[in-house]
Amino acid sequence: MWQTRNRYLFWFLILPLLVAGCGDKNPPKKQLSPAAQLARAKKLSDPAERSQALTEAALRYLDAADSGGARSTLLLATQAAEEIKKREAVKRAATYTLLAKVWYQAEGTNDDNCKDAYRDAEKSVQRINNPIEKTEALLNLAELKNDIDKKTSAKKHLDAGTKGVENIEDPVERVRLLGKLARFYAKIGKDQDAKTTIQSALGLAEAEKDAGKKAKLLIQIAGEQMGALKDRASGMATLDEAHQLADTLANNPNRQANLMIDIAQVFNATGQKTKARKLLDTAEKICRGRSECKPAMKRIEKIRDQM
Repeated sequence: MWQTRNRYLFWFLILPLLVAGCGDKNPPKKQLSPAAQLARAKKLSDPAERSQALTEAALRYLDAADSGGARSTLLLATQAAEEIKKREAVKRAATYTLLAKVWYQAEGTNDDNCKDAYRDAEKSVQRINNPIEKTEALLNLAELKNDIDKKTSAKKHLDAGTKGVENIEDPVERVRLLGKLARFYAKIGKDQDAKTTIQSALGLAEAEKDAGKKAKLLIQIAGEQMGALKDRASGMATLDEAHQLADTLANNPNRQANLMIDIAQVFNATGQKTKARKLLDTAEKICRGRSECKPAMKRIEKIRDQM
């Protein structure tokens, strides 16, 4: 369930960037044409994956200034979304939220196709039973409604999502969603609310007694301090505290190495590649020769490949 939810959140985050071109200095060398991407998407058997892949292909058509291609591809994406079973409410909510976002980009209006999509997303959110997944879906809806100029209903979803965050007991999930909430506040210009939200997350981290869990929370928070708040100094201080905590876990090398990898990921995401590489090297030394560290070694390889 966790991996599935993360995959749909990933699509929700990266699709808008595809339209903007992401500003990536190192784009993929071999990028499929919109038509090739469309053909590949059509072959996917899972309707949620097919719909989201088709939505991505539609964005490629928009990027190529082919509005007709984008519209016809979005129609296919909508048909695929309709195949998702109603009991798979998380998938339906994420898929229709994406569709509404891209229909709005394609047609420049929040009526008709966009409205149909976000209404289906809202219905699906109401069917989600897991409080963490429901809260995340509500925050995604709030961001969508803000982006498509439906400010009143954006506030309604934001209020419901905020209440949901307050009721989540798992500190890791609560901190993660507080970070998402802070990013939204920063996006709409409510900088003080964003800071207050991150302070709440820091309070949760400081209350954690387990060194590894506390380090994990601090790493999440540091990423938001540098990302949402644009506060590099505070983020670096928080990462330093997390690193110190990781250093106390020498009796658990696998846990220690994974925390260092987590810190390296934040460094990498914030453009501090030299520091990221140094930490990955340290994590690799800790892992070397330990069978329990094989997954951590794979993480190290994957991050290095992405750098």
